[in-house]
Amino acid sequence: MRLYDGSVWTTIESASTNANGIYAFPNVPALGYGQKYHVRYSNSTNPNYLSSFVTRDLNVYSACTNVEIFQFDIANIVLRAPGSDATVSLPSAFQWDRSNSTADSYEWNLFDINNPTLYAYTSPLVTSAL
Repeated sequence: MRLYDGSVWTTIESASTNANGIYAFPNVPALGYGQKYHVRYSNSTNPNYLSSFVTRDLNVYSACTNVEIFQFDIANIVLRAPGSDATVSLPSAFQWDRSNSTADSYEWNLFDINNPTLYAYTSPLVTSAL
């Protein structure tokens, strides 16, 4: 779970999903003026699957309340081509399985593998309805 405190985003809590794919963050503090939360899923174990997912921002939250930010299914989003860790010449076509939801949208980021925080390109949003 990430908190925007009005100037920077920080990770305030981490959780893994249970056997049913549900995650929860107990004891989350209320949001103050200009603050917001979102949940970021990060896959660091399987390069063939979606690497990250971010929910919508939650701008109002009272402590000790139950709020569902978003439901998402990442199990079926698999990189089909090129293969994992492949070296390709650009331009190149990249193909993923599409999600079951036609409401989802995606972007992909091209970055320097030696400096993953340095993004060289972020694609326009791609919807799964395409």
